[in-house]
Order: sequence, then C-alpha cells, then structure tokens
Amino acid sequence: MIKYLIFDWGGVCTFGHLLKDFSNNLAIKTGTDKEKIESAFRELEYTYETGKVSPEKFWNDFREKSGLTIDLEEIRDIFLNSYVLNQEVLDHILKLKNRYKIVLFTNNYEDLFLFIKKKYNLERYFDFMFSSSDIKHKKPELESYEWVVKKLAIDPKEVIFIDDKESNVISAKELGWQAHLYTNFDDFNKIISKI
Repeated sequence: MIKYLIFDWGGVCTFGHLLKDFSNNLAIKTGTDKEKIESAFRELEYTYETGKVSPEKFWNDFREKSGLTIDLEEIRDIFLNSYVLNQEVLDHILKLKNRYKIVLFTNNYEDLFLFIKKKYNLERYFDFMFSSSDIKHKKPELESYEWVVKKLAIDPKEVIFIDDKESNVISAKELGWQAHLYTNFDDFNKIISKI
C-alpha cells in the first residue's frame, strides 16, 4: 500500500533549469559569458550541494573563480530568485495531502533551501522536506535514498517517487521504490491517478 509520495523540487515543482537560468540572468546583469558562469558554479557545486562547505565559502569561491566583481549579495539575490514555480503540480500535491504523506526530496543548497521553504511556504505542501545539503549526499547516490528511508522509517514499497532526472529514478528503483520520470503535468497526473 502506498503511504508516501516523494517529489523532487527542480524540474518537477518548478520549470526550467536553475543553474542555466541563474547563469543566464547573471550574464545579462554583468555582461559575463554565461558558460563561464555555469562552468565556475559546476566546478564548485558538489561540496555546496552536499553541505560540505558553507554557503558563504561557496559564494566567495564562486565569485573569485568566475571573475565577477559585483556585490556578493547581488549575485546571491539573482540565484535565490531564479526558480519559476510549477503551480499546477503544487496545487495537485495539496489535493493529495489528505491521503498520503507528502515528502520533498531535493538536491539543493543550504541557503537556497531555507529561502524557498520560507518564500513559497513549502510546509503548506510537504509533510517532510529533505535536502542534499542536510543529508550530505545527493541523488543519485544510494546513500541519500537510504537516509530518507531511515529518517522516515518506511518500507520502500510504500513509496512513489517522482523526479525529472532518469539517473535519480534508476537509483530509487534499485532500492525498491516505485519511481517515475517526470516529463509533464499530464503524464504526472496519469501516474498519480493510478495509485
């Protein structure tokens, strides 16, 4: 019996691609090449996304590596505001809360995760929220899924997992989760309606 619906954030509950959108927005603001911005971010990302360095260290290192000279707070503000919500998915999640425990399981960054939880009032949608920055591992690393199973004390067979990255879906299936690739709202709705 399904008891938990576990959702990814970026690409499921939001549109676009955070890093590409941020790089583009920052490139427009600064006149810097967006590929250079994205490359600098990606080079430093893993330790930031898994909470192994502080946001302050990451942003200082990022500004130095990318060669940007604008104020750090301005860079962070552009980053923090680069998500575009998929309100259709979030509204549907609200309708499911009375039948299932709803979990957010995201590869995310400490400062951004705190920001979006407050800005979008995520407690309204999700009963539990887990970020790679808290787990210290990220999807598709099996340790991250095992951490969620242990934290919630759940049987993997009680889970339906929705993510927009195939590698994340594959890892979830390896641990016995019913995992589905998010492609669009209509396909998502079909998956949910079959529960």
